[in-house]
Amino acid sequence: MTIVHLEPEEFAEMITSGSPCTGVHCIVLDCVIAALVYTCQKGEYLYYMDRICVSSQKEEEAARIDPECLHAEVYRKMALDMGAGRYGQRLCCC
Repeated sequence: MTIVHLEPEEFAEMITSGSPCTGVHCIVLDCVIAALVYTCQKGEYLYYMDRICVSSQKEEEAARIDPECLHAEVYRKMALDMGAGRYGQRLCCC
């Protein structure tokens, strides 16, 4: 499986253009913030929205993270989880 990040507009276009397998994946950032990442699976590709969702209590703290560092960390953790086979349990095919 190949992992690909998409900007929010690209992700929204993808999930509205058909009936892909969509889901949510939880990662824990290095700064100990739990973040939700929206995913979409089409064939052998797992796409994810290159934005995180955090609890309202952690929004300020998450906003202080450098965007480039956050992008790299999210990609790394998504790729690590994919390699560990942790996606089958979190995808919801409708």
